[in-house]
Amino acid sequence: MKTSDPLPVSWPSEFTSFYQPGTAAFPIQGDRITVLQEPRDFYDTLRSRILTARRRITLATLYVGHEEQDLIETLEIALGNNHELQVHVLFDALRGTRQRAVGNSPADRFVTLLQRYPGRFHLALYHTPDLHGLRKRLYPERYNESIGLMHIKAYIFDDDLILSGANLSRDYFSNRQDRYLWFQQQRHLVDYFDGLVRQLVALAYRVIPQPHSTPTAYRLVAEESPDPIAQPSQFRDFAYKRLRTWLNQWAVQSQAIAPTVTNPDTWLVPTVQLPPLGIQDDQRYLMTLLRQLDKVSLAHPTTRAQFTSAYFNIASPIQRAILGSRAQFQLLVAAPQANGFYNASGISKYIPAAYSSFEYDFYRRAQHSMIHQPQRRITVSEYHRPGWTFHGKGLWFYLGDDPTPSVTVVGSSNYGFRSFKRDLECQATVYTTNRALKSALHQEIKALHRYATPVSGSTFAHPSRWVPRWVKLVKPFIRGYF
Repeated sequence: MKTSDPLPVSWPSEFTSFYQPGTAAFPIQGDRITVLQEPRDFYDTLRSRILTARRRITLATLYVGHEEQDLIETLEIALGNNHELQVHVLFDALRGTRQRAVGNSPADRFVTLLQRYPGRFHLALYHTPDLHGLRKRLYPERYNESIGLMHIKAYIFDDDLILSGANLSRDYFSNRQDRYLWFQQQRHLVDYFDGLVRQLVALAYRVIPQPHSTPTAYRLVAEESPDPIAQPSQFRDFAYKRLRTWLNQWAVQSQAIAPTVTNPDTWLVPTVQLPPLGIQDDQRYLMTLLRQLDKVSLAHPTTRAQFTSAYFNIASPIQRAILGSRAQFQLLVAAPQANGFYNASGISKYIPAAYSSFEYDFYRRAQHSMIHQPQRRITVSEYHRPGWTFHGKGLWFYLGDDPTPSVTVVGSSNYGFRSFKRDLECQATVYTTNRALKSALHQEIKALHRYATPVSGSTFAHPSRWVPRWVKLVKPFIRGYF
């Protein structure tokens, strides 16, 4: 599509300046979107939708936890109760084959389902083409994951979809705060996300169970694409052509869907970031979104934005956009104690200190920016809820004097260098005029800020925020790989 392409039918006039041609856009009704707020709500919804699904369950996630037996048993119940049900599960090959003990990787835990339900349960593991050759042989487990991961989180049950940043493990179901938007009875939208996952499944290794007499429970087979380890260049070329064709087709197809929905009050634009495969649509969309927000704030100075991320390793283009924006920005990130790496073993325990240093660098730049341009307002707060970690990320735009957000961005991206350059990500930008949905989104960000404390210069002067000198020296490495 060209930039002169017309707006989709029924695209709200309030968001004309935000429309970006060439992307898929789905009209929906805002009352069919539920904003889940707590991890337990997320898990209860996952479990209930698995048990009531009749045609398809598609789960894309970074990993399934080693201890997550209840979810696997729930899938088995669903498969046993409904002989028409098809289940596809996709997660990352590096994280999914990491073992705590021999035969106890996340992939191992699904072998029984593969054996009991051949042809109906399918498991695929995506492996980045950026890890091959000498690096593949030398990099140990955990550290090899720094090269690139399948980071998308999309959970599909018939015509329902949950978009989140949460993975499928016990902490994400109990005390690790994230975001979760549940889209109900949205066939076209769900077909898109289901199709996206299936495209990635075709590029991933298929997990094949092995006979009991063999040393391993399964083998990995590249069935529909070149092998990403043995043939990385051919894999990238094949993947790019396949995915770009598919994305272009949906950009056109979604235009035809628009007239079939009567008076939609909400629009959703999905965007993907697949940097190892040469596709960076989400980065371009996000940066244009931030530029348009700046333009809107020129006419409406009270326009403001909320921004959250689990890790303060925000990509430089996003930092520059925030620091240069005329919109007011309020940032929320994990306090060191709410970081998933806090008290980790080995070198990982120093990652929160590096993030704290990145945060301080940004804080000083923000203070300097506001001294020279007092009309700007940029604040930073930290999430700290005793016994919890924080993994929520997203954007909320409050346009003009509107007390509730009209735009939100939800998905897997942490908005860091990895999200732009290494990992597979997917996000959705939601535009809405639905009052109930706008109120729910406002309550969502208010709930996150219930456990937030604003930072100041004294925050970083506290002894607990001391950053070892060697960590400061390796900050460029940490910025690129964590």
